[in-house]
Amino acid sequence: MRQTVLQAAEAAAELAARQYEAGNIRDFDLANEQVAHHEAQVELARSQVELTGAREALNRLLGLAGEPAMAWRVAFALPELPPTDPAADAPETLAMAQRLDLAAARREAAVLRSILSVTRLNPLRATEIGVSSETEEGDRVTGPIWEVPIPVFDFGQADIARATAQLQQQEHQLAVLEVAVRSEVRTLADRLTAQRRIAERYREHVLPLHQQIVTSSQRHYNYMLLGAFQLLQFKQEEIAARRAYIEALRDYWIARAELERAVGGTLPNGGGS
Repeated sequence: MRQTVLQAAEAAAELAARQYEAGNIRDFDLANEQVAHHEAQVELARSQVELTGAREALNRLLGLAGEPAMAWRVAFALPELPPTDPAADAPETLAMAQRLDLAAARREAAVLRSILSVTRLNPLRATEIGVSSETEEGDRVTGPIWEVPIPVFDFGQADIARATAQLQQQEHQLAVLEVAVRSEVRTLADRLTAQRRIAERYREHVLPLHQQIVTSSQRHYNYMLLGAFQLLQFKQEEIAARRAYIEALRDYWIARAELERAVGGTLPNGGGS
């Protein structure tokens, strides 16, 4: 898109130079078109640098070097918006069911709950079983041993209190994690909805209006009711609007990918993601 903008700016600058030589435009009109041409060159150069940096960043993430790092290609265009997005409460439900960190925290709480139950019900917590070898009256005797503590003064209150505290701590951490996950998912779901609205606004209103302006200005130009510079300007504005739509579409798919990460799995109605 920036290459196309540069071509339009180059054509405008060339036309301005010829008209200036013929004495049809003023100095600042020529300078204005030349500035636009140079700015378009700068934008193209900047985007080429960004492209190289983005490609190498992805190569690092993929672990590619040499020929494989140069062989892959991106899709020609982004997929369009899917027909619908998930219902408002669907991402939270998915996150509660699919997030691995939540599953691990719940599992740890279940283990601590089991430990507490065993600690409460088993008074012989320190039972030891082993093998003993002793010498009695010159004979060596070897046999099993079983040591059982008699809870005269210690009924395991300290062990029960420790297990209870560990369970409560884990349950609190689980509750905090669930609140954080729900908040993160709601934030990302709202962002996804907002990005869809922006992309739809460009697709359904902004782009058609710019196309209508260019089509109408071409007719006026053919009837000599509009100058060439204005026609080129309208075309550049249409290209800029299309580039903005591409960026809005990109932001939508980024938001969707981040929401899928937050819920721990693929969202329904994925379209062409």
